[in-house]
Amino acid sequence: FYASAYTVTLRRAPAGTPIELHLLEGAHLLLGGAPLNVSAGVEVTLSSTGAGATLDAAGLSGVLVASGGVRLTLRRVHMRSGHATSGGCVHLSSNATDVSPEGGSATRLVLEGCRLQNCSAADVGGGILVLGGVLEATNVSIDGCIAGVRGGGLAVEGGQAIMEGSALTGTTAAGIGVVRGGGVY
Repeated sequence: FYASAYTVTLRRAPAGTPIELHLLEGAHLLLGGAPLNVSAGVEVTLSSTGAGATLDAAGLSGVLVASGGVRLTLRRVHMRSGHATSGGCVHLSSNATDVSPEGGSATRLVLEGCRLQNCSAADVGGGILVLGGVLEATNVSIDGCIAGVRGGGLAVEGGQAIMEGSALTGTTAAGIGVVRGGGVY
């Protein structure tokens, strides 16, 4: 891969080869108006150590989109200030035709020791929107996220979410009309 202060470009890896990227502790990456988009049946691990690293959308886009049978693991990678119509910080989706690196059909997102802060969605899933696939969150903090309709912290509208040792604080669903699930919907 090629890396500079502003860009990381991954060239095609041989089929089935896991991709691992390590961010230095304290790194703060501004996304520049487009979310990190991981798709097409790859296996990617993005990690940091100690206090972790941060992906910051600065309110210009969502932070992360995972789809297409991908297996994505984030360890101590924090996400903040994402804004999107749905899935303000994380948008996870999968469908029956997706093929994961393990041969399964579901997109899988694993979050370990991550903080999601101050993200918003005009509609659904201020922190995380799960439309399909599997979310596994361990020791994750979702704080200060808001959705306009439902799921201020987490909205699961398909697929599965498994959370262990995680907390949602200061999350709300606040809009006009029927509003549901300030924390989880």
